[in-house]
Amino acid sequence: MGLKQAKQLEAGHVYIEKIRDAMKDNTQRARLMNVELYSRNLETFRVTEYISRRSGIPPRSYGVDLRNRRVKGRPTITRIRNNMDVREQVDPKRCTICKTVGHNRSKCPHGNVYTGQSSPSERN
Repeated sequence: MGLKQAKQLEAGHVYIEKIRDAMKDNTQRARLMNVELYSRNLETFRVTEYISRRSGIPPRSYGVDLRNRRVKGRPTITRIRNNMDVREQVDPKRCTICKTVGHNRSKCPHGNVYTGQSSPSERN
């Protein structure tokens, strides 16, 4: 690689030329397409694409569905689950005060009374 090419790479000239070429190709492709119909209810376009200027090839027509675009919000999981993803059954969580299943320490009917209180409802 010559010194001139290295300087062009450092300055970004080569990349700018590639971007210009891609933009030129996209504008030429856009000129070959014609939107015929837009359905607001179905959110679809009806597009006719002119492949060539030769009279022997008819224009190709197809629909573009806008409902397939990316939706807002949290992404959905596309991972395929298998046998390794299944968890083994574990013992249910127990209350740390009375050791019974069905509630936790903050909802325990036996140990929710603090010292110096006459009933559980008279907290601070």
